[in-house]
Amino acid sequence: MRYSHVIMSFVICSVHANQKKEIERSKQIIDRIKEVSVGMFAGVAQVVVDQPLLYKKNATQLHASMEKKRVYQMVRMLYKGGLINASTLGIITAVQLAVAGGMRNSLFSDPNSAWAHISATYVGGFVSGVLSGPAEYMILHKQNFNKTDFSFATALKSSHHGMLAACLRDGGFAAFCFGLTSVIKVHMTTRDQEVVKGVYAGSIAGVLSTGVTHPFDTIKTHLQNEGHLRTKKSTWAKGVELYKRGGIQELYKGCVWRGMRVISGTIIMSIIYDMSKKYAYIS
Repeated sequence: MRYSHVIMSFVICSVHANQKKEIERSKQIIDRIKEVSVGMFAGVAQVVVDQPLLYKKNATQLHASMEKKRVYQMVRMLYKGGLINASTLGIITAVQLAVAGGMRNSLFSDPNSAWAHISATYVGGFVSGVLSGPAEYMILHKQNFNKTDFSFATALKSSHHGMLAACLRDGGFAAFCFGLTSVIKVHMTTRDQEVVKGVYAGSIAGVLSTGVTHPFDTIKTHLQNEGHLRTKKSTWAKGVELYKRGGIQELYKGCVWRGMRVISGTIIMSIIYDMSKKYAYIS
């Protein structure tokens, strides 16, 4: 009788342990789904604000002149490629958050540590560059600064150009935008409102992100702008070429426009993500 009680207790404990694991696994899956949804919403919200800044940034990097047009024509020009940006940026942001969240919870003993946040978001950003590179190539093709006339099929075939530079840039961007902002806000007083924390941390992270990652963005833009040419150059070779052409200033062309875009985007994403954790109960 005693042995049967022991066996029964063991079985009950095992069942409870398995149920607890299943509940925890289900909770993680739900959190990833919520993060994907939040990432898509934040990405689309960002496009409305920063699409004109993206156009100005690309024009400055490629030394393209801005034509004088009527107001409605100027708005239409500034939002060229906006539909592509809106339909892809949300997915790209969702990938960054989902990969980073999965990595933090599966590979780190303390998923809330600064190292876990920054390293996981870097990997998430790097992976998302596989999507953002081709998407931005198509946007650049729509903006058509080099005035070339080639088909959508040709642009799609060449959309892999600048992908490595996009991965390196997005890795750094995500590490600052999601990783560093989370670390900064942890050390802020609890009396500060979430919006104030988002603006403060987002501004710091945005400035640092622009300073560190902008050369990769410039290299990417030039590689993509020359994607229709037969002569192809590596990320390193294009970076050396741009440096020889105009020094460090050439690599930082358009950094003011991108800085404004990154700071505004970081603040938007940070606030939306924090609000989602409060109201959607993302762990």
